[in-house]
Amino acid sequence: MSQFIGKDPAALRHCLEKIKSAGYATADLNCGCPYPMVRNKGRGSGLLRTPDILEKMIAVGCEVMGEGRFSVKARLGVDRNDELLALMPMINAYPLRFLTVHARNARQMYDGACDWTACKAVAAVAKVPIVPNGDLPLAPVAGREPPIMVGRAFIRALGMRDDVRDLLSDYLAASSAELSGPSGVLGRMKELVSYWKDIPRWRRLWPVVKIARTLDEFRLACGLNR
Repeated sequence: MSQFIGKDPAALRHCLEKIKSAGYATADLNCGCPYPMVRNKGRGSGLLRTPDILEKMIAVGCEVMGEGRFSVKARLGVDRNDELLALMPMINAYPLRFLTVHARNARQMYDGACDWTACKAVAAVAKVPIVPNGDLPLAPVAGREPPIMVGRAFIRALGMRDDVRDLLSDYLAASSAELSGPSGVLGRMKELVSYWKDIPRWRRLWPVVKIARTLDEFRLACGLNR
């Protein structure tokens, strides 16, 4: 699945047509990015402030990808936790694959507690599957065990595992099989390790990892077998 962030329906259509012709079956629209430089330009969570543009983006996604093959990731709102709830009648009108709900508003960024009451209120009126995101919920969102989306905290925790190098090797192999060309694989691997750069065992390795120019240099920096 590919995820897109933006506010131009025509540009989204062009990108989706390209990835669909390349064999991608599903795509996702990011309406959850909380960073001010993104949302203040109307992208990411900023789309929640422009329902007309958001609807056009969803309509294009569902039209190009097909029923049940386009999804949306959103925050509860930008300033308040009831903003997404107010948009649900519009969102329910489209055959989304699912709606991922990060149970914080954009102002919170990644701080503070998730509002699972507000998330459950969205799920209660949703006609599409809801995927909770944020701190893992302790109870079902809508009377059933929901799927979940893992994020930064989970990815960071991987770097502290005793078998982290085995995991890294497996991920590198899987990425090499999935992506076209070593540059994309190298970029993906560097992004993963960047989440670990504050972990003691990776702190001294990160300066070498980030300047690796080839996958062999990356393997050497991380202590991986070829």
